[in-house]
Amino acid sequence: CECGQYGCAQLHLVETYLVKRAKRIDPAIRSMDGIVAACEQHVTWAEVMVSDFKRHLLLLIVLLESFFDPAYIIVSGEVVSKLKELVDMLPPDGRIILAEDYEGAALRGVSIIAMQQTLLRRLSEHDEPTAE
Repeated sequence: CECGQYGCAQLHLVETYLVKRAKRIDPAIRSMDGIVAACEQHVTWAEVMVSDFKRHLLLLIVLLESFFDPAYIIVSGEVVSKLKELVDMLPPDGRIILAEDYEGAALRGVSIIAMQQTLLRRLSEHDEPTAE
């Protein structure tokens, strides 16, 4: 989505849009690193932006859990890799997996699916009656 409307998840969760929003406040910001550095220095606008990111990420996770009840939710991206404190705010139920980048997220997702399929196949083989 490229709408940029207030309720758009991309506006609140994607680095490109976060940096664009931050540049309107501080033209010196060039990347997510600048936002994180400002937040670490307790600059109010940066703390508000990171808080907004966290709130929208949690809302999206809750919606995904409510509507789809997935076994796992894999969260990745540049913003996630920069905001290490995200780990502390995520529910500790083990269903949410953080990945540093897209490739790591894809690899974890494929691995989970492969593991589940293998376990299901093994269990179904075990449950089949044997001819005696």
